[in-house]
Amino acid sequence: SIYFSSGEVNVVRLGELEFDTDTDDAEPEDFGVLALKAHPGFENPQLYNDIGIVQLDREVKFNRYKHPACLPFDDGEQHESFIAIGWGQKKFAQKESKKLLKVQLQGYKDRCVSSVDANDELPNGYEPKSQLCIGSRDNKDTCNGDSGGPVLAYHKDLACMYHVMGITSAGITCSTPDIPSAYTRVHYFLNWIKGELAKQTQ
Repeated sequence: SIYFSSGEVNVVRLGELEFDTDTDDAEPEDFGVLALKAHPGFENPQLYNDIGIVQLDREVKFNRYKHPACLPFDDGEQHESFIAIGWGQKKFAQKESKKLLKVQLQGYKDRCVSSVDANDELPNGYEPKSQLCIGSRDNKDTCNGDSGGPVLAYHKDLACMYHVMGITSAGITCSTPDIPSAYTRVHYFLNWIKGELAKQTQ
């Protein structure tokens, strides 16, 4: 995961499952960063347009712990459930996890229009076009340290693959039932992503 307001990124690690052990058979691999491109509309500390592209220093060889995630076919509104992945806190004010965690969350459609108040990170409140409203009816959530991580939906044709529907971005609370948060809606930025990738292949 990459969080663009956190500073310079020099290394990307793929295939990691747990930081404190090398016996989990994960075979993590570190890659250098050739280029880091934030969306031109991103203005820290605001979290609108909270998305970017990282160019690695070499090709990734896929295996069972490293495989591609697909861009979304749709804007995510028809999905009832999502899977968020990250290294963040399990609860507010706890230490960040040493293990890669995942949590199943639900889509709340336009609920965030009324539940997300204007603040320093979102001075205009929730923006439905570029953000997804996602949360949980249980004590499950993303939290501090998960920012930049993916929010996934199962690939409709390939059971072992996922679509990256969102990016963990502007959290409201941690693990508070029925208080959804705003996530970057990847589908809204497809044209920009494809344009940047086309530049890299020229």
